[in-house]
Amino acid sequence: MVKQPHNVADEPDKGTVLEPLGGASYYAQVNTRKTEFESPVPQYASDFQPLAVAPPDSSLDSYYKPTRRALVPLLTILDDGNPTVGEVIRIREPVTVIGRTEGHVKIQNDLQVSTRHAELVRESTPSSYRWLLRDLQSANGTFVRCTKALLRPDRIIILGSRRFRFQPAVQMIDQNEPGTYLIDNQHSPQLLWPALIETASHSTAMEIRLRGSSNLIGRPGCGNDVELDDPLIASQHAIISQTSGGEWRIEAKPSKNGLWIQVTAIALVGTCRFQCGEQRFLFEE
Repeated sequence: MVKQPHNVADEPDKGTVLEPLGGASYYAQVNTRKTEFESPVPQYASDFQPLAVAPPDSSLDSYYKPTRRALVPLLTILDDGNPTVGEVIRIREPVTVIGRTEGHVKIQNDLQVSTRHAELVRESTPSSYRWLLRDLQSANGTFVRCTKALLRPDRIIILGSRRFRFQPAVQMIDQNEPGTYLIDNQHSPQLLWPALIETASHSTAMEIRLRGSSNLIGRPGCGNDVELDDPLIASQHAIISQTSGGEWRIEAKPSKNGLWIQVTAIALVGTCRFQCGEQRFLFEE
């Protein structure tokens, strides 16, 4: 078997932590060593007693898994409105392309899915294998459900039914006096704050200024810094904060619909979810 070299540069989104599927059960990896029973050697025939056989103990052994090849993960094309049930596909190819009209997995009913949208790539590591999710420069992006992520410029976030683009703080500097913020006359002071800009093209698109080092996002009337009147938003949905190094990050709060962040390439771990267009997938390694 020819192994492809591990290339860390192909994983620019390694700072994103995927959210595992709540309540998912995994088979415990336990010690498979069995207790050996030795038959006693009777001194006399009358001393012989049949050896008592221990009943099966399922906690002592594990189900068989291959050790010389990569495990076959399951990809579920989730039913609409269902976080766990859908059409199940077993991924055996080293590269599996997801697209609207091309690829191994076709989502022909979703016009927001690009012709070739994303791919699942099996990649070797020094000790085993791993699976990467890569966006194929799709028009509408590839997203993963995560617990936290760094907010780089123009990264898109899905909160409830809304999509927002992160815009970092704009630093207006007077060219005649370097280092001085120019906030009078030509510019508004609010432009010095980072913002979430809704990507919708209609006139009611939201623009949210992040005016502090910590911004709690959730439903109106729940004590949040940023209020979103959206039925898919939890009472407290996520928090955006600034790190000591000046970077901005977002963290999810417990919710049904979760926090989704745009990625270009990321390693899929365990059981996790991703989205292409409006189609969501469940990946189980």
